Amino acid sequence: MTMPVMHHISAGDTVKLGVLSRPGDGIEHSVSAEIWEPGGAQPFNTHPGSVETFYFLAGEGEAEVDGRTTPVAAGDHLILPANTNHRIRNTGPGRLYAITTMLPDNGFAAMVEHGPPATLDDADRAVLFGVGTAGAYPGVAVRRFADMSGPESALAGPGLVAVQPIGSVEHHGPHLPLITDALVAEAVSEAVVGAAADLPLVLLPTLSYALSSEHLWAPGTVSLGPETLLRVLDDVGASLARAGVPRLVFVNGHGGNSALLRVACREIRVRHGLLTFLVHPSLPLDQGGVAISDDEGGFAIHGSAGETSMVMHLRPDLVHLERSTRSVPDWLAEYHHVGFGGDATFGWTSEDVMASGVIGDPTLASAERGKVLFEGAVQRLVAVMAEIAVFDFPKG
Repeated sequence: MTMPVMHHISAGDTVKLGVLSRPGDGIEHSVSAEIWEPGGAQPFNTHPGSVETFYFLAGEGEAEVDGRTTPVAAGDHLILPANTNHRIRNTGPGRLYAITTMLPDNGFAAMVEHGPPATLDDADRAVLFGVGTAGAYPGVAVRRFADMSGPESALAGPGLVAVQPIGSVEHHGPHLPLITDALVAEAVSEAVVGAAADLPLVLLPTLSYALSSEHLWAPGTVSLGPETLLRVLDDVGASLARAGVPRLVFVNGHGGNSALLRVACREIRVRHGLLTFLVHPSLPLDQGGVAISDDEGGFAIHGSAGETSMVMHLRPDLVHLERSTRSVPDWLAEYHHVGFGGDATFGWTSEDVMASGVIGDPTLASAERGKVLFEGAVQRLVAVMAEIAVFDFPKG
């Protein structure tokens, strides 16, 4: 009689999209979500030459394997060797949920790049993809790379899109916290990973210290030099490559990082082979972004109404709107070609542009406006991540 191999797993997220696929190595696999109603059971079946696994996510039941009955419940991981005759039966009062995978009998690979079919209803998806909170998306768990064990990360790596929030710790005027950029980047990234439960996204710990040399004149700013930050980013890319992670996305909340992040994306691609991407919760106006309104004269650059509104939505306890003043560089309007996003750009510090270091009009901010901006950013980036998850360069 063949004995099943049983492991007990935690309620972590690393198994909730299924396992057993390494793109490009020719391994055939199948992945599905299965749901058994109370009293329901699958017919007995055998898979010659294939290992079958079940990750039980909710409910209780039993596995009948070659004549032996084994209890199963949420958190159990059942591995059935090839050629075992088996079925799963629901013995509990509610639904029994599992992710099922099959692979030829030649060892495990890694997490697949797709999850259960989209025909599942919202309640089913909430169970299959975990419970918890993720920003504005309650009921969906955020998959975090740092929550995995080392062996789990090795198994999961080749199927993942690693999402790296990056921001800054820098002066944002008297009304906003130093952590503003990192706060926004992290909150948006968490919400995107939580909302895109059918994508193989995993959240990396936020990089808060970054390149803020334009604000070094102001107390509180903590900046890495460009060479240091580039080396840090390269080391992150190298480490993910060693784990087999094929895709890395920087979610950047600080415009001062953008140029260097583009360099980092190219260098990580060249040096370590990762597919690398750069996105922003909102593209800075001085880098081609479009203002949602013209109430700041096109100069919503730093500590402005939009940025202040986002923090009012996310952390209203950190905003002191009563300290804010209009700080719009009207003097730049006399130049037609030189300016933020103009035909000729310029090197600048925030103090060069406005004595306060704020560039925009934070007095126009509101939590309601911040909610609209936040949810719009999340919705847009979920669509972007869907393309990133399947993007690749032509082969040959």
